[in-house]
Amino acid sequence: MYTIKTVPEDFVVEELPIVEMKPQGKFVYFWLKKRDYTTLDAVQAIARQLHVRVEGVGVAGNKDKRAVTKQLCSVSVRYESALQSFQHERVQLEIVGYGDDPVVTGLLQGNHFSIIVRNTAVLPQKREWFVNFFGEQRFSSLNVAIGKALLQNDFKKAIELLHQAKTRIVLSEGNDVVQMLRSVPKKLLKLFVHAYQSQLWNEIVQELTKEQATDLDLKVPLPGFGFDGPEEIRTRYEQLLEKDHLSFNAFVIRQLPDISGEAQERNVWVRVPDLTISQKQDSTLLLTFTLPKGAYATEVVRQLFEDKKIV
Repeated sequence: MYTIKTVPEDFVVEELPIVEMKPQGKFVYFWLKKRDYTTLDAVQAIARQLHVRVEGVGVAGNKDKRAVTKQLCSVSVRYESALQSFQHERVQLEIVGYGDDPVVTGLLQGNHFSIIVRNTAVLPQKREWFVNFFGEQRFSSLNVAIGKALLQNDFKKAIELLHQAKTRIVLSEGNDVVQMLRSVPKKLLKLFVHAYQSQLWNEIVQELTKEQATDLDLKVPLPGFGFDGPEEIRTRYEQLLEKDHLSFNAFVIRQLPDISGEAQERNVWVRVPDLTISQKQDSTLLLTFTLPKGAYATEVVRQLFEDKKIV
């Protein structure tokens, strides 16, 4: 069976930002380079050393943990000197410019990947189109369960699961479970809700790509508030939600409105026109390719080596 991420250097990711650099501005932009570390952990480390809130560190997206990654971030220019003295064994920062706006979620073109695949006896057939599934790192071990508990308004269970998860979050003390959850960075809570949405989306798309002829322009919304997709898709989602004692109304979390789940549209297929596959040595391959934002490199690898369907 093929393996990836044997060492972090086997999985190299470089973000392709779309931020306009200026010689000066309200925000300072910097490369965050990390090894074998989550983006959230890196952002928390930066926030602690700069004495700012986690939300004060702007990032466009989360990058893989078991990897060597490079992504653009921002903080208020008033913290530039503190940024220059930042030190961490797994994280390096490099100031690259300034601007008037912070880096925010989704503010990137995509990511470029260089991936070493080990223990493979076959050279997979190159292909250009892949199903745009959410990758395994979206779900982790408890992300979906925590997201489901939040949507069920079972906040006590969500907190219990947060304690079980190996996060570096320190929850506030007290008996008010909502207040305790408010001490968790909003980005993390939204990630849990999105993990649950993503799992349902994957299930629906898995069915669709088996049942229907390939439509490379097909889009399917995630389940969430404001859903305006086809009635057939709504019905399928409702059936899955019912199993978890949920409905579309659950995606509006009144006690924690900032983490409510919206029904964003997503392409079912993703095109990878620049894929290269080269032999490094016996049973070891190098894959290089670029993906648009929101697409998962681990899915490209999985489908190359596991799925027989070729578009």
